[in-house]
Amino acid sequence: MKKRTVLTGMMLLGVALCGCGANAGDSAIRRLALRVVRIDRLIRVARADIEGSVPLNPCAEKVGAGLDWLAMRAERLRVAAAAPRPILMGRHLMDMGYSPSNAFGKWLSAAFDAQLDGRFADLQGAIAYFKAHIAP
Repeated sequence: MKKRTVLTGMMLLGVALCGCGANAGDSAIRRLALRVVRIDRLIRVARADIEGSVPLNPCAEKVGAGLDWLAMRAERLRVAAAAPRPILMGRHLMDMGYSPSNAFGKWLSAAFDAQLDGRFADLQGAIAYFKAHIAP
């Protein structure tokens, strides 16, 4: 029962993002992928729910177009079939000369938030961002 409630909540969140169209940014889509893991499956469930409504949901066509938009954006961001994974890891910090400490978690969390916001997309960008914005 709990899984169904969570899935329904995530489905509504996904549909709401679709309705926002161009107003929903890449960061929101990446964060949705983090919560649901498989946006492609979320879209499939949302489509089935909308198309299976009797009588047909009057917004079905608009929501269907929004789901198409979400699928396209998620595919472009490479988060349709898997949640984003952190690029910067503790081993990279150690390679830069930092000794493992309690601060690693805070630093890596801040870097991952920046990654979700689209501030970098590869390891070189992650390291540059870390040095410029996070490193003590």
